[in-house]
Amino acid sequence: MSDVQENLETVLDKWCGSEAGTYGAGTILRDMWEQAYPTTPAYDPQGINNLINQIHKNSFFKHHDRAKELEYGHFVGGIKTYGNLYDFLES
Repeated sequence: MSDVQENLETVLDKWCGSEAGTYGAGTILRDMWEQAYPTTPAYDPQGINNLINQIHKNSFFKHHDRAKELEYGHFVGGIKTYGNLYDFLES
């Protein structure tokens, strides 16, 4: 398991309570959020901003150049799934 994968799994657990192994590359981030928070707060923008904050607070991602570049527009413009997010962070 790569450092990105290990730390992203930790972030997702804190973000919405999803445990590693319960999602895959095609799992939609909005669905993960809405399973944990079916009514409020909304995924867009609160869930997205919360996810970005969780990534930036993670001790590994704090010093990860690609994670530092991550912003709201990436989610509106293309990052929709766990796999999309992983690929962005790993690139």
